Amino acid sequence: MLREGPIPKVVHGVIEYLLGILFLAAPILFDFDSATATGVSITVGVLVLITTAVTADLPTSLVGQLALTAHVTVDFVLAIFLAGFLAIRRII
Repeated sequence: MLREGPIPKVVHGVIEYLLGILFLAAPILFDFDSATATGVSITVGVLVLITTAVTADLPTSLVGQLALTAHVTVDFVLAIFLAGFLAIRRII
């Protein structure tokens, strides 16, 4: 079991829902000019919302089927993917 960090699980869950919504709205809010960036933003937003909604140990979960360790793994993989995507977009 992972220990709780400085942010309570309820706050973390709410932040993740807001972040997922922000990723979904970002192409409109920030007027993306790239179809790739739009697709990545929408995909990440959907993944964040799904993982938050199905994580078992979060009080904000809707279903409670995904282990917290899997949720954390998805968060880390998305962070690495987004950092790499940003780095590649800066190079091109």
